[in-house]
Amino acid sequence: MLFLFLLFLILLGLGIFIFLQYQRYQQANDLYNQARKIERKDTGNPHDITRLTKALKLYQQCCTLVNSPIHIQAVNQCQKKIDDRKRFKNLLALAQKNAKQGFFKEALDELIKAKRLFITKELEAEISKCTESSKHQEKYEKVLEQSSQIAQQGQFQEAINLLKPALYEFDREDGQKLLTKLERVIKAKELYNLGLIAENKNNVTDAIANYEQAISLLPEFTECKIRLGIVTAKENPNKAISYLEEIEGQQAAYIRGFAHAQLGNWQQANREWKSIHHDGITSQRAILKSLTERDRLLQIKEIESAVDNKNFEIAKTLSLELIAKFGSEPTVQQNLQNHIQPLLERQIWEAQDWQQIAVKTEEIWLEQQDINSLHNWGISTYYQAQTNSNKLADFIIAWSTALANIEINPALQNIPWLGNSSIDLQDVSSKLKQMLENAIDAVKDDDIEEYLKLRDIYRRDMVTLYLIQQNNCGMRIKQQLLILPGCYEYFRSHFRGMKFPLKVWGALYTDWGKAIAACHEGDVARAIKIKPSKNPSSEVDDFAYCFVSYHEGCYYLQNLEWRKAINPLRKAQSDIKNNSDWRKEIDRLCELQRQKISDYDEHLQFSQFWYELLDSKSSRSYFAEQKAIQVAQKLDDKKISLQQGLNELKEIRNIDPNNSSTLDLIKKVEYSLEAEKIDRLWRNGQYEEAVRVAKSSKNQDLRFRVAEICLGIILEQLQSGNLSYESIQALNQIAQWAYELCPYEPAFQPMYRQLREIGIRC
Repeated sequence: MLFLFLLFLILLGLGIFIFLQYQRYQQANDLYNQARKIERKDTGNPHDITRLTKALKLYQQCCTLVNSPIHIQAVNQCQKKIDDRKRFKNLLALAQKNAKQGFFKEALDELIKAKRLFITKELEAEISKCTESSKHQEKYEKVLEQSSQIAQQGQFQEAINLLKPALYEFDREDGQKLLTKLERVIKAKELYNLGLIAENKNNVTDAIANYEQAISLLPEFTECKIRLGIVTAKENPNKAISYLEEIEGQQAAYIRGFAHAQLGNWQQANREWKSIHHDGITSQRAILKSLTERDRLLQIKEIESAVDNKNFEIAKTLSLELIAKFGSEPTVQQNLQNHIQPLLERQIWEAQDWQQIAVKTEEIWLEQQDINSLHNWGISTYYQAQTNSNKLADFIIAWSTALANIEINPALQNIPWLGNSSIDLQDVSSKLKQMLENAIDAVKDDDIEEYLKLRDIYRRDMVTLYLIQQNNCGMRIKQQLLILPGCYEYFRSHFRGMKFPLKVWGALYTDWGKAIAACHEGDVARAIKIKPSKNPSSEVDDFAYCFVSYHEGCYYLQNLEWRKAINPLRKAQSDIKNNSDWRKEIDRLCELQRQKISDYDEHLQFSQFWYELLDSKSSRSYFAEQKAIQVAQKLDDKKISLQQGLNELKEIRNIDPNNSSTLDLIKKVEYSLEAEKIDRLWRNGQYEEAVRVAKSSKNQDLRFRVAEICLGIILEQLQSGNLSYESIQALNQIAQWAYELCPYEPAFQPMYRQLREIGIRC
């Protein structure tokens, strides 16, 4: 009886399955018929896809219900009709665009492609219109090409005469542009000729005006520019040079040379004329050489006269002008360095006004940018600071840069009283640094804010100097002098074009330099206070900005204020990902922060921030663990189903595939889902399906439980003593299920043996 009952249940389940399948098929068939009816109502208008779109949606629903070849074919055919109409529409739009611009041949190509898809009266009319217009287009394009060729031969009016009638018949933008260009050429030529007439009448003003109007119309009119150069070379040589700039050829070179000679630029004039291969120019170059020599001698006499009259500033200016004008002049250069400059400097030091001396030595340092002028500027700022504490910043800047170049300072070499002993530069550096620090500390009690600002300036330069010495690097100028950030910032306009590397020492030269130095020395609180508020404007600025942001974020984490660390660390995220030391430090600080959190919601928020910032092993594990706890809580509160929970847990597993908390919870939820399904099937009499689900389970405990139930049923039936043929057959099936579920389970082996002994197969 039990077997018949089980058979009845199996047949009942099969019947229900067939009934449901039939319902799905019937529903799909109804939708298919609806779609066919809508599709048949389509008029075939290539501009309308409304009905086809509705039909397509219904066909797609059919495929969802029953994946039949008929339904799939209907979807594909309907989709193709829609695609053809869309392509037809696009081809028409492209054809209309080409026709509007006067490209009828190109439009005709698109229309013929459209005709292969659909044939309409409107399309036929457009094809006919474009066919006729393309003939006019061909005629126009031949004229356009001819006109262009004639213009290239210099026959501009003839080209215009040919092009104008063609444009009247067939107006197109490229022809209008050519016509405008030709008319401008004609007008420029007319103005050029008027300029020549004016020039022949010695009316230079009118000639220049006409030539300039011609160039405004035709900027590439080289011949006109040369005439302008000739006309202006004598009266306005600078303007003549500007007219002939970048024009090649011997004529232009001759005029430029003449203009330079007018200005007394003998070297430049000689360079221009040197490129001219003409016999007549040789004598002119000889004259130029004698003029050059005479001018040079006159300027040398002026220098000598200025020195005799003790006008050393004038002598210096004249010397520099002569060197700039005539190139290398060893005698003048030597006289400037060995006599004029020292006399000037002596006059400065004799003034006894340290404010004035500091200003003057600063000017000389900017002009010469050598170690001697740097040394003198540093000394003057020291004495200036003794009498004026407001100038302490100048003293720090000058002495710091002087310290960076101490090894090449001649003032510290060959000192007579040391004899053959060498000076201890390290000891000297230490003492000079101590003098700077003492001067800064003296301000502390009177003005704490000023003291901190001076410390910021000093710290930035000292950190830079340390890094430069450690890495053998640094920013240098002229005679390989090292420039520290304080000096660079003070004279920024004089040091343009410097490129700073994407390294800490390079970033110290940016506006973030003082904050970076504070971070480097561990004074992050000060860095946060003094960092710039503006956005970075260069690549090295970005590097500096990220460096400070990283240290700011770490500072907040160190102080267990992780919410304050979010913004700065996110700003530095790209650099953090590329720096393994930074990642390790953030991981370490986050571990400390984690231990201080007790609230669950805060744990989840913090873990998400850490994970999104670093995506490190520790952050993934922590975040996955907190997310898993969140899912477990939602399951406990019945806010989500077991299946929803499992889906969320599988997503969490992607974060950290090896997280034990997530994996354990997945196993528990999978067990509960399978157990729930088996229980539902069993209660509905779908015993074989319930056993099949249990056999496919990876959970040994679940298989054990189902096998145990099966063996319990057998034991109960045997104890009842009611064993008909049908019931024995049913028991054989149940015993077989139990054995298939747990064939090697030690706890079940005795019962398996007993069942075999009484003739029940398992």
